[in-house]
Amino acid sequence: MTESALDNQSRALLLLGLANGVEFTDEFLNFFSDNSQINLVATQASLPQKRGDAIRKAARDQLEYLVQQPSDFGADLSDVHPDWIVDYLLHETPLLIAVVLRMLPTDLARRVLDTMPDDIVNQLPSLAQTFGMDSVLAEKIYRAFVKSVGLVKEPIKSKNVEFKHVFHLSCHQLEKIVHTLAINEIACGLSSLPEKTRDLILQRFPIADKNHIVSLIPEQLKRSVQRIKKAQENLATHDAIGKQSDDFMWDLGASLMAFSFLPHDHEFLHLILKRLPKKRAERLRHLVDQAIMKNTDASVVLTREELIPVMKKVILEKTV
Repeated sequence: MTESALDNQSRALLLLGLANGVEFTDEFLNFFSDNSQINLVATQASLPQKRGDAIRKAARDQLEYLVQQPSDFGADLSDVHPDWIVDYLLHETPLLIAVVLRMLPTDLARRVLDTMPDDIVNQLPSLAQTFGMDSVLAEKIYRAFVKSVGLVKEPIKSKNVEFKHVFHLSCHQLEKIVHTLAINEIACGLSSLPEKTRDLILQRFPIADKNHIVSLIPEQLKRSVQRIKKAQENLATHDAIGKQSDDFMWDLGASLMAFSFLPHDHEFLHLILKRLPKKRAERLRHLVDQAIMKNTDASVVLTREELIPVMKKVILEKTV
């Protein structure tokens, strides 16, 4: 058994211990899961006992390679939704969870704690115990966590927006885009309907959304009969009856975004999902899984022609 059998966080801890000649005491092993402890004990037993200096040097070299500054990799937690940070932390020991929380920005740490189950929170060490930990060790643990959980930020220039940039938008930007797509689709679908029918349907929406939809209808009337009919079919598929307005808008807008995905885009979908609340992420995954079975190169050209201007507008709002 070697240290390569461990995950990156456990490898970092192991290498740090070896580099500093730390004995594998119970206190040290408590930082690891039960499975990792078995691997660690086996690793220690396999190491030659008379080559301490060589082992320490090799461990330092490996640690330098494994754990680098987050900026070197571009990994960042600011866009990862707290739901997913909690999801990763639930598989760690209370000591490791406490270390990560200690190193997180205050606001993000609070949101993570608010999302975490009470039984896990109640097992966390005290602040005195957490802050009494060696700062170098804590930093190494945190860097390894950021590498495994964080997302890479890619600067986006509003003049050169492409579909691939959807994978690097923040949660707020994604939700704004989904909402805008839904508003546009509703306006398109309602544009050819009698005014009384429109008013009846619009009663389901908050006043701000209703006014926005009404303001867009004259422009949507210029669209083709086929496109208006398609919008009406989309509205019928995601009928608002029995749904909260927010849920209806999310389903409708997310389904329109899903029409822009091709099979080879699916491998990058997790970059979007990690930015969203788990419930909405799971819904988007389902919609994309359904859409890519029907989407073609020709069909996504049309849907991306509608998506990319919305993306560009939302990105520009942030950069202005």
